[in-house]
Amino acid sequence: MTDKELTRSRTAYEWGVELVIDDEHDSLDDTLYFDSFAEAKQEAEKPREGYRNEIVLIRDQVSEGRGVEDMQWAYLEEDGTLPEEFDGGSRVPKKFHQEVAKA
Repeated sequence: MTDKELTRSRTAYEWGVELVIDDEHDSLDDTLYFDSFAEAKQEAEKPREGYRNEIVLIRDQVSEGRGVEDMQWAYLEEDGTLPEEFDGGSRVPKKFHQEVAKA
């Protein structure tokens, strides 16, 4: 693989529902992945005893030669909207704000 191929990167996004153990530690037990907010929302609405479901938009920066180089998360706010930025400072694209607003 050439140096150029090793450094070629892309940004990928996916929706997740984090299954958080509802106790004093709030430990993450699992993450379920989805292609759309509507699918994630439907899954998050399913009650799970002892768990809290949290919807998150995940941003992955991936290079062909090195794999995932950076991951950032944007959790759905209490008012049902996304924040303007991911936790690592990257902006949340408008299309995802629009996707949430339509659901």
